[in-house]
Amino acid sequence: MMRGCLAQARKDWLEFRRDRLSLGLALLLPIASLLLFGFGIRLESTNIPTVVDDQDRTQFSRSFTQRLYATKAFNPAPDQTNPGDSLNSGNARAAVWIPKGFASGLDMGRVSIVLFTLDGTALTEAHTASSIAQAFGTVFSLYLRPPDPRLLYVLPKITAWFNPELNESLFIVSGVFGVVLWMFPSLLSAVSMSRDLEHGSIVQVFSANVSPVSFLIGKAAVYLVIGICQAAIIVALGCIIFHLRCIDTAWQFALSTFVYLVVSVLFGILMGLITNSQTTAVQATSSGGFFSCMLLSGYVYPLSNIPFPLSLVSYLVPGRYYIHVSRDSFIRGAGWQVIGQDFIVLILFAAALFGLCWWRLKDMRLKD
Repeated sequence: MMRGCLAQARKDWLEFRRDRLSLGLALLLPIASLLLFGFGIRLESTNIPTVVDDQDRTQFSRSFTQRLYATKAFNPAPDQTNPGDSLNSGNARAAVWIPKGFASGLDMGRVSIVLFTLDGTALTEAHTASSIAQAFGTVFSLYLRPPDPRLLYVLPKITAWFNPELNESLFIVSGVFGVVLWMFPSLLSAVSMSRDLEHGSIVQVFSANVSPVSFLIGKAAVYLVIGICQAAIIVALGCIIFHLRCIDTAWQFALSTFVYLVVSVLFGILMGLITNSQTTAVQATSSGGFFSCMLLSGYVYPLSNIPFPLSLVSYLVPGRYYIHVSRDSFIRGAGWQVIGQDFIVLILFAAALFGLCWWRLKDMRLKD
């Protein structure tokens, strides 16, 4: 029995050692996961894009703004002209209104209210900004009147747009659509493609003189229909169970979801073409797709927290763009002026993946 065990172990070891892709996955995936989790997860939020509307324009109001940015939690947004427009477009995550008479009220010992308005679509940053704003009001009051720390002269009044109650369900569920619709359609298509290669059934397709384009469209169409059914079920359940509703952009969300599913299915087919077994295809799709979509798409952790150069990788994650579309559709409702660029990027992803799949199949065709 021991001899049989050793013989089987030797056989499996030789097969594993000769399979370069499995060897690479075994060695590189744990390292990649360590780096991805180690660098990609940052619980604190810093450099939140902020617009300050200083209507007082005095030394005290300018000091307030400078000290606010000095906390490193807030960072000047690129557009400082109109706080409302900046929040609507997503260019800013926080807006601060300093009222006229801010300095004169402080000079007379009155409480001056500063309005902080936060973007409720970015829940993690909103919670961080709210806590820091409250603490900052106390600290700035002590800076003004050190002898009497019991008095609060600067009172932050905090509100949130789009998600006034900072409801976690709106933030999490609208984002989980992107994770689920990336993971499962790609897994199904990857297993199907790798099974065709592993069992040799693709040879029959090539011998029948079916073009790579026809083969790709036919295979992708099946799993696209399955993905559409999955999307309809999870979106319907999400709306019913968690009380989500699409804000005036239902057709835009549906169109973006269709393109995103095309990208997901083509990604799975490409993984199936690259790998040589169903097991390896599942590993590659799960690791390459799931981890990156979870950590580098802005699903839970703000994209601004991802350090360089890992932040560059996030631009290659389709989930980043679809989750932005989904959250805008269910929380903000700004429409094409905000999500139009994301939609175009998803189309480019679909075209690029289709081209890669075609190029791979073209080289695999039987020669006449």
